[in-house]
Amino acid sequence: VMAQRDGRRSVWAWLTATAAMLAAGGMALEVARVVDWPGLHAAPVVVLFAFMHHLAAPRIAHRAETLAQELAQAGADLEDARRTAAQERDIVAQRDAEAARLRGELAQAGAEVAQAGAEVARLRRELAHERETAAQHALTDGADVAQIGGRAVSLRKLSRITGVAESTLRNRLAQQSKGEA
Repeated sequence: VMAQRDGRRSVWAWLTATAAMLAAGGMALEVARVVDWPGLHAAPVVVLFAFMHHLAAPRIAHRAETLAQELAQAGADLEDARRTAAQERDIVAQRDAEAARLRGELAQAGAEVAQAGAEVARLRRELAHERETAAQHALTDGADVAQIGGRAVSLRKLSRITGVAESTLRNRLAQQSKGEA
């Protein structure tokens, strides 16, 4: 009876109870000399056999107990999932903040590169202007540079190429400058 209250319900429980009842009733009848059943002495072995199988049967929980356990497990699983989701949200937020910081640094670096590029372009324009100015001054000031086809060429180099003396080239350039003026 205690085992049945604990959840051990099976065919063996009913067989044990029935065998015990029949054996006790048969023994009472034999003690009262109403019947003569010599095989009744084997009844305790039959009851013991059924009882051992009854004890070996697995416990069958009540439906309410099973549902309560399943509900408790589901609650624990849900809490674990919430905790994991919160941790993952924190990780994603940290990564988003890091990505935003890196995007800001990248934008700043891009602006600095663009500014440096603009400065390089300005310096190139200034250098080109100064070269043009220097070439023009060289021709007008009688320096050792001549402007030929839009390029400044040194009189020494021009002398080597043409085989004409530098002084002769200088004089010709000076005459040409006076003729233009």
